[in-house]
Amino acid sequence: MREVSTVAAYRDRWHIEGERPLGPAPDRENHEQTAQRNKALAAGKWARTISTPAVDQPNHHAPKPQVEISQAIEL
Repeated sequence: MREVSTVAAYRDRWHIEGERPLGPAPDRENHEQTAQRNKALAAGKWARTISTPAVDQPNHHAPKPQVEISQAIEL
């Protein structure tokens, strides 16, 4: 959530609208926005990394399937 909040704060601070998460690149002379954009970019990349399970690693946090065994009883 912290990473997503960083991107959201950047968008809010610089009035970014539209589908592109960080909007267009700022002017080269706007050092403050450039620095904040780089932090938001890194946060977005990290959020994507930690939300995507590795292909070769099992997901140990996934719930194990529950199997219910029942027997039919005839009366």
